Amino acid sequence: MSAPRVRVTFVLPSLLIGGIERHLIKMLALFDRARFSLAVITLFDYPERQNLYSEVPRDVRVERLAFRGFWDARSWTRLCRALNDTSPDVVVSSMFSANAAVRLLKPVLAYRVVTREHNLYDDKKWYHCLLDHAFSYLSDGAVAVSRMVADYASAQARIPRRKFTVIHNGVDLDRIREFAASSGPEVARVRSELGIGPDRKIVLNVARLKPQKNHDLLIDGFDLFWKSHPEYILVVAGDGVERPRLDASIAQRGLGDRVRMLGFRKDVYSWFAAADMFALTSRREGFPNVGVEALAFGLPFVSTLVSGVDEIIEDGRNGYITAADPEALAAALGRVAALTAADRAKLSVACQETARRFDMPRIVRKYEDFILRCCRRGDLSPSPVAAS
Repeated sequence: MSAPRVRVTFVLPSLLIGGIERHLIKMLALFDRARFSLAVITLFDYPERQNLYSEVPRDVRVERLAFRGFWDARSWTRLCRALNDTSPDVVVSSMFSANAAVRLLKPVLAYRVVTREHNLYDDKKWYHCLLDHAFSYLSDGAVAVSRMVADYASAQARIPRRKFTVIHNGVDLDRIREFAASSGPEVARVRSELGIGPDRKIVLNVARLKPQKNHDLLIDGFDLFWKSHPEYILVVAGDGVERPRLDASIAQRGLGDRVRMLGFRKDVYSWFAAADMFALTSRREGFPNVGVEALAFGLPFVSTLVSGVDEIIEDGRNGYITAADPEALAAALGRVAALTAADRAKLSVACQETARRFDMPRIVRKYEDFILRCCRRGDLSPSPVAAS
């Protein structure tokens, strides 16, 4: 007789388009269905904004709530009903609102809780930190996406560091390899779309346009860089609240031919394949998925020193870590531009070797093992599940 499947419900604020949400979608597709039954609950609804609900695997149950605030009794009732209906052995939650909600309800609904920390949330209020500390006693496990995130979350909420397990984010290497092997027509298409000739080279950035990503530094550094490397242009894929201001700044500085703002793109892999290097200038990150994707495409990765970067970049081997000022960024971009063909080929191999450590199936297996360990603590076995 086979063992009963472990029922796992993932709870997060929403499925808007973002790194955390995309990563979850990819994880859901790879969980072992012989051992796990999966569901997703989202707390807030933004029907006017782009989302990823249509990409959830069809066998994963989705409950889409619409909380209007903490005192929204109707939504709390719906959340209790959704959790009761999915009857999870383990709830895996992401971000403060979801982490708090599932831990508040744990004593009533009697499931295990695994919380996930994705970023350095340096804008948390003091009472958020106090609640995180108090609620940590209701967690059965905590996952951080990088060592720096684990260290920061531990210190911020005064939670013992030993309670955190680091499981990095993953990328779909098989899909990237398959795409890269036949990307010639796509590269030609996207270059033609922007009128980028074969004599031009591309510095690529993929990120939401929000203050955390610090696109001002990226543009300032590139403005210094291109003057000694006129063959390069900067391509930015992403959209967000900063778009109007950044567009105005680019126009005011006369960089319209040098800096191309693509907005949100579903064909981002085409731009990875077309690029010559990748640059990230964030003020903070949790673990930069796009950086690992760039490495998987063999692109040198230039980045400010934010969470996770020191676990990806080996300075000079697969990319360069830069100080957060325009001159340093321009110099780092210049180091990549100055590579000989042989050195660039060697660096590209090192990039792909690094990316293999973050292959998504490998990451999902780590989550599966961690969830199973949480179920076994205290001799608690998963509850029986009807065959389906």
